[in-house]
Amino acid sequence: MKNDPRHTRAKRPQDKDQLESPGRIKKRMRDLKRMLLKNDITAQAKVDTQRRLRALEHELGERLIDVQEEKNEKYYHKVKHFERKKALRRLKQAEKELADAENDEDKAQLEEAVKECRVNVAYTMHFPKSIGYRALYAENTRDSVDEIRDKIRAVVNRGDDDFSEIRKEYREMYRAKLIVEGKIAEPQAIDEEETKTSAAMDRAEPAPKQKDDFFE
Repeated sequence: MKNDPRHTRAKRPQDKDQLESPGRIKKRMRDLKRMLLKNDITAQAKVDTQRRLRALEHELGERLIDVQEEKNEKYYHKVKHFERKKALRRLKQAEKELADAENDEDKAQLEEAVKECRVNVAYTMHFPKSIGYRALYAENTRDSVDEIRDKIRAVVNRGDDDFSEIRKEYREMYRAKLIVEGKIAEPQAIDEEETKTSAAMDRAEPAPKQKDDFFE
């Protein structure tokens, strides 16, 4: 069944061994910042270095978010596993009751119950990992559960099984948190006009004189 969350799988992340650690990225950023301080750097080289630096700033944010997702995945693994099993049991029971229903009124109510159970299963499987898990069956987290559950319900009702936009939304929220905390820089762009101006400045700069070892 297309919109059955039991048959969906989250997209696999890139191999962790291929990803640089935040520490390694920070080192590369420091190297680029030192390069920008050199007096003999050309205008174009400066723009290129700034572009590389800003790309690394974005990459650092992505890695810090990845690290947070991995941390939350481990920390909330048990409670999510418990709630997933509970949600699946309730879904199975609701489907059985629907199959046994004899009148249209009962069938209509049970169809809605099955939909809600599918939303609950999807919630335990696709809850955004960049934030702490809100227990589905705990009353003290009801408001925050309902907010995320409504987003997941919209995807389940669409039937496309693509929860990537929800993950992206909460990753961006965590990125904003990192910016406020000063752990990463706010994204900045270098426009094309800046690049053209810098290239023109490079052409206008005199070429450095070559040393002639013969006269030394």
